Amino acid sequence: AREDAFRAPMRLFGRLGALANDAGWDGADFAPTDQQREVHAILTERFESARTVYRRLMDEQLPPFWRALADARAAGGASR
Repeated sequence: AREDAFRAPMRLFGRLGALANDAGWDGADFAPTDQQREVHAILTERFESARTVYRRLMDEQLPPFWRALADARAAGGASR
């Protein structure tokens, strides 16, 4: 019976589709609990904080580093 899913790929696709639907945002039978909402809020806050730090790194700190690296390579290549 386990091999039937591989012999009938459309049946496997149907099973995966049903699983995806159950796991989707609208697949829950009950509303989130207060504890789940609280955890979501905490994790969202942490994610936003990490995103801010990441954006600062990518936008403000790395460009000068890449420029300095390119300048050092150019200066090193000119002296050879």
